[in-house]
Amino acid sequence: MFGLIAEDVKKVDPDLVTRNEKGEAETVRYEAVNTMLLNEFLKDHCKVEEQGHRTEERGLTIAQQEAEIRALTSQLQKVSDELESIKSAPRVVTQSVNDQSKTNNNFASTNRSESGGDAFSAATLSNPISDLESRK
Repeated sequence: MFGLIAEDVKKVDPDLVTRNEKGEAETVRYEAVNTMLLNEFLKDHCKVEEQGHRTEERGLTIAQQEAEIRALTSQLQKVSDELESIKSAPRVVTQSVNDQSKTNNNFASTNRSESGGDAFSAATLSNPISDLESRK
């Protein structure tokens, strides 16, 4: 015959055993064991269901984040491609007559301040465009 040892059961849950006149554990209350086991099973079952719901939620969150990562990766690749095409494209620098005269004036004022006085003025600089026209 199979049975639980009352002293061992008492260590786990003293309410699951009956005692004799001396107060020693005598027999196991098996009807109470079944109820206790059912309650413990239900508690564990609820925990497993909660964990399942959390796992599903996390799975959805991960899928959403993966989609966002793919979208951001695509956008980053587009920007990188545009940047690369800008870097590799030939550049043509044009300067208008107004910009050229500003450059000459800046050059003259820089030289004046470096030499400590008026080494030459903007008027002494020849206009490069008029020089080119006169050479034609």
